[in-house]
Amino acid sequence: MSWMQKISQWTAEEVMNLMRERDSLLYLKYVRLSNGEYRFGDATSMAVEHKGLASGDQPVSAAMVKIYPDGLMVEGNSMTLQMGPAKDDEDNLSQLFGLPIKSRYL
Repeated sequence: MSWMQKISQWTAEEVMNLMRERDSLLYLKYVRLSNGEYRFGDATSMAVEHKGLASGDQPVSAAMVKIYPDGLMVEGNSMTLQMGPAKDDEDNLSQLFGLPIKSRYL
């Protein structure tokens, strides 16, 4: 079973396990819920939607995150939820995964 087939929705802890298993780019959709929880799914899959990641809970932000072995970058927004990232999502995700924010200008 491939790493993408293991789960269609991941917690932050599960994403950290995927990062350890792979040494390449992870491109994920995420939602941040009103309780501060982040949920993640494969951004390359048409079957994963931000609305599905929220699973009936109240989202406060939604976007995509590219996680490289040496940093991360938040981008885009959610068409299904009609919202984008919160101003502090990139900083929060950087702290959560222990990775620096990558510059968009390199």
